[in-house]
Amino acid sequence: MSKKKTNKKKTVSKKKTVSKKKTVSKKKTVSKKKTTSNGQITTYALFCKYMDNILQQNISSQTGNTELSDVINQSPHGAFWDNMSYATFIDPQTTVPNIGVGPIVTPGNAKTSLLVQILQGPAQGFEQMPADGPPFFTPAQLQPIIDWVNAGCPN
Repeated sequence: MSKKKTNKKKTVSKKKTVSKKKTVSKKKTVSKKKTTSNGQITTYALFCKYMDNILQQNISSQTGNTELSDVINQSPHGAFWDNMSYATFIDPQTTVPNIGVGPIVTPGNAKTSLLVQILQGPAQGFEQMPADGPPFFTPAQLQPIIDWVNAGCPN
């Protein structure tokens, strides 16, 4: 009888060890995914890269080009974030180039920021952007932008 008890204890102990290892590896994997896919935006330069990366990955259903190419070559405002200083971008007097609506963002308030509104759907008389979508930004792609704006658009 004592041998059986010992065997059972060893088996239980091995299962606990295995499950602990699985838990640890799952936690590491989750944290790596959050770090790499989170897309956290902490500066204006990262915001610009983030916008360009998403638009470069998306292929327009209307033209077959990347949405970044279409924004640069076909939209009246171009990729204005790439050609605008941080101070100009967050200035409440700044409007979207060649469109005349603004301000572009309201630091600290994503809900009232034109940029966020227009990426989420039609806003202020304009269709959802990018104009050559779908695809449009997904809620997961928009969240880092929303978080950055709500944080006050830090640079």
